[in-house]
Amino acid sequence: MKPIKFKPTEIKTIQFAELQAPTDLKKQKVKTELRLGFDLNTRTIAVFAKFSFLEDEKLTLLLEVMCAYQVKRTSWEENILDGEIVFTAAILRHFAMLTVGTARGILHVRAEQTAHNRTILPTINLQKMIQDELRIKLPINEK
Repeated sequence: MKPIKFKPTEIKTIQFAELQAPTDLKKQKVKTELRLGFDLNTRTIAVFAKFSFLEDEKLTLLLEVMCAYQVKRTSWEENILDGEIVFTAAILRHFAMLTVGTARGILHVRAEQTAHNRTILPTINLQKMIQDELRIKLPINEK
């Protein structure tokens, strides 16, 4: 597989909800969920990242963001194998890393003047979360 060239095309805050003020940031845990979306017509991959901040098992803050990345046409074509577009685990982790960093900035801006102003999105082990390549079967006319 060849390196994938791309450009960011969209950033969206899907959800931001402060449900209760944190009382002890040391007790805070973050549940992270990642999912992917694709638009084969525009060669776009979207990473959806959802972060649930919990304190004593109670949800205190919810943040969900989406970042979209458009793959350059030549990169797309160079990574088609047997009628499937192939995304390596490394490029998926890179897209996810950019999305998590964007979410960290969104959290800072949205929570800066609130009770969550000291809430920080911690580092996330994307190596552990994303280990496999992704293959998407293309319609006949895309092959």
